[in-house]
Amino acid sequence: MANVAILTCSNLTQDLGCPSYQCMKAIRDGIARFDRYSDEEGVELFGIINCAGCPTAVVPEKLFERVRSLVATGVEAVHLSTCMTVLCPFKKKYLKLLGEKFPEVAFVEGTHDAPEGATAEEMAETMKTGIKGLLTQPRMSMADVIGMTMNKE
Repeated sequence: MANVAILTCSNLTQDLGCPSYQCMKAIRDGIARFDRYSDEEGVELFGIINCAGCPTAVVPEKLFERVRSLVATGVEAVHLSTCMTVLCPFKKKYLKLLGEKFPEVAFVEGTHDAPEGATAEEMAETMKTGIKGLLTQPRMSMADVIGMTMNKE
């Protein structure tokens, strides 16, 4: 059995609540990037971790710690979620650093394919446009709540 994990985008999972449904379906069905594992071998999901966030001075070290915990459990491959492969401007850097730090682990770009009837390019454009809109839509913040509270006095 192949022991795999998924590295997801924290913007999508933490901020937008993506449940990784398409990633999980691809594992279950042995399709898309999981078809590399033979039917006899099968796949066991050992974990799903989030990226440490868009780069700061400590992102590589935070990623190393997250992946190290997976490696300690016997993970052989870490798949970057499709959202990371489509949206992350730092994926090449992350893949290089992770590959150097953990040469015994395969780092695979992607989990699932575009929905039926859509091309990979169409999916990528829809994701980029839609997710940008979701992440940047106007919303109340703590500053608004504090302002409302202070203006009542």
